[in-house]
Amino acid sequence: MVAVNQNHTSLGDTLRDIGEMRVIKDDFLVVRGDIITNIDVQDALKVHYHIKQQEKTNMNVDGRKNNTIMTKLFIAQSNSSPLKDTQSEISLLIDRQTKEIYKYQSIYNKK
Repeated sequence: MVAVNQNHTSLGDTLRDIGEMRVIKDDFLVVRGDIITNIDVQDALKVHYHIKQQEKTNMNVDGRKNNTIMTKLFIAQSNSSPLKDTQSEISLLIDRQTKEIYKYQSIYNKK
């Protein structure tokens, strides 16, 4: 599925629209359209499915109705990298043990 809407200002806008369509019934992968990569995502998928299974168990124990999880992949780049997007910055606050993201902030710097 490809979702294109010129009025969307973020990935969140697009995901909300897709959610309202109720066309996705299981896990899915979102990739930006301007990405070319050879990244091996197998380890990330293993962690994702492991956490998903833990969440299902926790949901049954504590009575939660929703067990939505999101796994995001980030690659650290030096400021001098020609691949670095000079118009945006990402700030993350991460638990070193669990790798859980507590705060995620993306700042778009218009030039």
